[in-house]
Amino acid sequence: MSDLFSENKSRLDRSLIAYAFLAQATRGEGDLFSGLAPIFKPIAKIHAGKTFDADEFSKLVDKLYGLKVHPWAVDDLVPRLENAGLLLRIQHSEEMHEYVYAEITDEFDAVTENDIKYVIQQFVEFATPILQQNRLPVDKIALEEGFLSQLIDMSFVSILLKPDRTKEDTRGSGTITLKKPKEQTDWEEDISTRAKVDVLCASFIVDVHHNHQKLYDLIMRIATGAILSEVILNLQDPGETGSLKGLNVILDTPFLMSVLNLSSEEAHTFALDICDQLHEKEAPLLAFEHSIDELKDNLNAVINKTKDNMGFGATARRLKNSTFTTYANSVLKHTDTALKQNNIRQIAVPRSNTSFQYFTDADQAEFQRSLGFYYNRKAQERDAESIAAVVRLKRGRQTKMGRLPAAEYVFITENAWVATQAEIFLKRRKLFNDGEVPPALSEKYLAGLLWVLYGGKGHELTRHLLLANCAAALEPRSDVIVQMHRFLSQVDDKQAELFSALMTEERAGQYAMQLTLGDSSFITKENAPIVLEQIKKSLIEKHETDKKSEIRSIQQAHETELDRKEEVSELLRQKLLDADAESLQTRNELDETKERIEQIEAALKVEKRARIDEKKRLVEKCVKMAVKYEKRIYVGIGLTIATISGLITWFELLSSQLLWIKATAVAVIALVAILTFWKVPEYVLSDSIHNLRNKKYKENLEDLNLHTDAELFSIDWNSHRALLKEDKDIPFDKNFGK
Repeated sequence: MSDLFSENKSRLDRSLIAYAFLAQATRGEGDLFSGLAPIFKPIAKIHAGKTFDADEFSKLVDKLYGLKVHPWAVDDLVPRLENAGLLLRIQHSEEMHEYVYAEITDEFDAVTENDIKYVIQQFVEFATPILQQNRLPVDKIALEEGFLSQLIDMSFVSILLKPDRTKEDTRGSGTITLKKPKEQTDWEEDISTRAKVDVLCASFIVDVHHNHQKLYDLIMRIATGAILSEVILNLQDPGETGSLKGLNVILDTPFLMSVLNLSSEEAHTFALDICDQLHEKEAPLLAFEHSIDELKDNLNAVINKTKDNMGFGATARRLKNSTFTTYANSVLKHTDTALKQNNIRQIAVPRSNTSFQYFTDADQAEFQRSLGFYYNRKAQERDAESIAAVVRLKRGRQTKMGRLPAAEYVFITENAWVATQAEIFLKRRKLFNDGEVPPALSEKYLAGLLWVLYGGKGHELTRHLLLANCAAALEPRSDVIVQMHRFLSQVDDKQAELFSALMTEERAGQYAMQLTLGDSSFITKENAPIVLEQIKKSLIEKHETDKKSEIRSIQQAHETELDRKEEVSELLRQKLLDADAESLQTRNELDETKERIEQIEAALKVEKRARIDEKKRLVEKCVKMAVKYEKRIYVGIGLTIATISGLITWFELLSSQLLWIKATAVAVIALVAILTFWKVPEYVLSDSIHNLRNKKYKENLEDLNLHTDAELFSIDWNSHRALLKEDKDIPFDKNFGK
């Protein structure tokens, strides 16, 4: 950005660019301090080669960006600026060195000037018709500066401090009133002017949140950077900060309402996240007794007003739900229990004479006056009492921000005005110095502080805080509601009833604040019906927009579903084709497998037949050997009988002298022996001989290891053959025949 130092360039513009870049830098890795370095490139570029001076650098940053950086905080940035290449270290001796600005060639352009101009342009276009409707001048420069300032601050405190004109507007002309002091009149006029900008800014942000997400994202980046810069540039590097055990965190009444889920859902989410982080870091959470009394008073008042159909605001709207009503009444009845469940302890304000020497009653009264002119004087007194109590509890101790846990007590408030005024007042009294822990921190500053120290849900906290503050700024003010209802009743009671019914809806109340800029003096008998019609029109348009959005979502979902179904259908078709191809391949593989199986089975049959034949041959060999053994038995028996018979005959015929007679007798005996060989043993000794044959057969089987296989065959001893039994099969034996 070559014209970054141009005189006519708005410093607020540059602040926003710096904030947006800072928020962007925090999304990456590394510490948040280092993320700041690039926004200082323009300073280094202008002062290249010059000696670095912390005081001068602090002034340059303020001049360029409007960022307040104290010199002692700059000392912590120096090493990071050196690491970023913005500073060069010149070592003069072992003990002495200095820094000079480095030569910078590139520019800082993470968020462009066009981005900022686009945001401003959209806001001006949004605000212009609202201002014209209320017959107010359209000062684009004033709108720009007001919007940018509010976007950085995010507190919308002016609309919250703006005096309630209900009583003033309803007083009769004959009512005698005291004239307000000029100081109060000037303050109220200033607050009233700022309040209108608050309403415009909050309305724009809420509208963008609902309708322009990309624009809202850019606004969120700027707001996030603003939170972080407020902390980072005014906090010495705390190093490793583990616990906050020594820091007593005292919560104000609105924050208590948010923690206990008695205000808007956004505020509850934000407060709960903050308390969760504080509990995690062991910081005790406390609440003054007068703050708890105020909580009860506020809750009781809104419950009663809602019963009378006069309640407005987030709590009143939620009381339309019976479950929430039961919960709210339970908290009202058992407040101590609700606080204990959230680990919040009551604490009494110090009353001893010793404590008052640090902050007197006169100091408290003067501080209360410095807060301005609250419509609710009781709330103003309690805010002043809370600050006074913290100062007295601290007993004059002053602690640097880098040693936050040592501060002992700090008051957390949703009203940033109270925290700011406390710093200003105590600084005048020399009870507070820059860089020290103040007696009060705004919820915004606390969120940034916890993010810087511990990381965590920084972006979510910013989103919840911004939406919660916008919603709070647009809560319908009682003077606006009363004025509208009064004028509508004079025109038509039904319109007044319709208006009251509409005000129970959050968006309707926000439209009422937007259209009237939160100022009841803009409402007249003539324009009240017009405002009501515009509220109805806005709701109808929002309803139609929501419906169109819903229809688009349904159409997109339908188209997405059709596309998905088409994709699924195509995927299924492809899967079917793949399945067919796979099935064909499987069939081919099955055919090949079947063919191989048939071949194997055929080979096995051949092998089986060969095994059978071989076993049969060996068994039959054993059979033949047994049969031969049997025959030898028969021959032996026959020869033995013939020999014995011949010898007997021979000796008996020795007395015979006739040789032919002997020869004849021997022949006859031999014939008889031969016949005996073939027939007699068969008839007389067949069983015994068969047993010997069978025994020999089994011995032969044993010799050939065939005793098991022989059971598969039946033996035909007549033909000497082994026949395979029909119900037997021969198992494969790989060692057979070896």
